[in-house]
Amino acid sequence: MASATTTPPTNGHAPAQPAPPTPPAPPAPTPAAPPTGFNAGTPGGELALCPYCGHRQSNRVQCERCKGLFEPLSRQATQNAMGPWYLRDEQNPFRPGCSFEKLKALAEKGRVQRDSIIRGPTTRQFWTLACNTPGVAVLLGECHSCHRRVSPDDYMCKSCGVVLGYTGDRQHMGLSPIKLLPGEASPAAVASSVMGTSDRRPHGPVREIPAITPAPAAPVQQRMPEPAPVTQAEPEGPAPISAGARLAERRRQSRRDAMRVAIATIIGVGVMGGAIGAVAMFSPSSGDAEAAQAETPDQP
Repeated sequence: MASATTTPPTNGHAPAQPAPPTPPAPPAPTPAAPPTGFNAGTPGGELALCPYCGHRQSNRVQCERCKGLFEPLSRQATQNAMGPWYLRDEQNPFRPGCSFEKLKALAEKGRVQRDSIIRGPTTRQFWTLACNTPGVAVLLGECHSCHRRVSPDDYMCKSCGVVLGYTGDRQHMGLSPIKLLPGEASPAAVASSVMGTSDRRPHGPVREIPAITPAPAAPVQQRMPEPAPVTQAEPEGPAPISAGARLAERRRQSRRDAMRVAIATIIGVGVMGGAIGAVAMFSPSSGDAEAAQAETPDQP
């Protein structure tokens, strides 16, 4: 049986192949959710910002520089220990300030030495040595004024009499009042600020405000006031005497009484002396009595 043969195309070209199927399009990427929590302010949420030292990193659990944890309990514990005292640390220069209780605990652990550089309310927030800081030097067993040895529990230095303790509030920064500087206001305002009568600095340059003359008011018809009823004033009592005046009056009265007693004593002594002299003058002496007895004849 003869096999079937394929008739070649008359134009001399191979038959067209069918086109392959088109692959489906990939799904559109889902937009990332906006960042939340402490990382909400970072662009795109790519880096986490440490709330304790400000370091930016990819780790969202713990800071790689200050080792602080980002969970809520650690943040609250750090908030509880915050305060107006700062300990200079070049390895962690952006660490927040601590409370006085935290600073006291660091001193007890030996992490605050007499040459440590600190600042706080008793230094007006200026850096100084711990041995010169009121309220802190006593924690190290030293008086901040005369640098004699003291006990951490002492209230006052026995050598110079300065107060050693510190009882400030953790919200109190200890800043001095604002005083105007030369050129910021008129000389009178600067002098008034330096003398302590003003402790507010104006915002911006100080300008003299011209005086405003009020417009003349319309004439008001005055009404004669009715005479008030006359009441008899009660006599005022004696003015109160202060304790010092009472004490001075008592001292003067005591001196007057002592003077009277002395004068009476002198007069009494003089009167008694005169009476004794008169008695001695008019009474016969012992010799005259013996002579009169000798001249008297004996009775038979």
